[in-house]
Amino acid sequence: LAALARWIARPAVPLTALASIAAALGLGGVARVPLDGDPAMYATIARTVLETGEWTHLTFNGVPYVNKPPLHFWSNALVFAVAGRSTFTAILLSGLLGVVCTLLVYALVRRTLGEDGEGGARETAFLAALVYVTTPEVAHWSRGVHLETLVTAWVLLGLFAAHRSVREPSA
Repeated sequence: LAALARWIARPAVPLTALASIAAALGLGGVARVPLDGDPAMYATIARTVLETGEWTHLTFNGVPYVNKPPLHFWSNALVFAVAGRSTFTAILLSGLLGVVCTLLVYALVRRTLGEDGEGGARETAFLAALVYVTTPEVAHWSRGVHLETLVTAWVLLGLFAAHRSVREPSA
């Protein structure tokens, strides 16, 4: 048991577990379900960007679409260009961003509580990220063509950068 405890205590183990859980919740079984509603519209807009080559004027069924910022559509169009166009590749960006957000929650909590591992920082960071990734809303936004995962990633990166700039003024 002591050897198992030492193996589990390695930093790569909880990170791998969190990434696997986030990927399973965000990407698992989604390709079997057809897109509808907003996810279908967002995927269509990204597909149109790729097909027409018009990156600055987004359209949906020929009508200008100005309701959302374009970064997510551009990113999804790049995923389509690299991996092809399918239901799975449409949700791939949000699913991967769900993994990134989970790891950012872990990193932010761990860094906030202390890198040295005192006071259970690793365990608390793992549990915080586990609670985050298993929250129904997070699982929902990571499981389709949604812009929320991109916004969440930017917010978490901003919090991480702000915390780092306070701790390390040179950053």
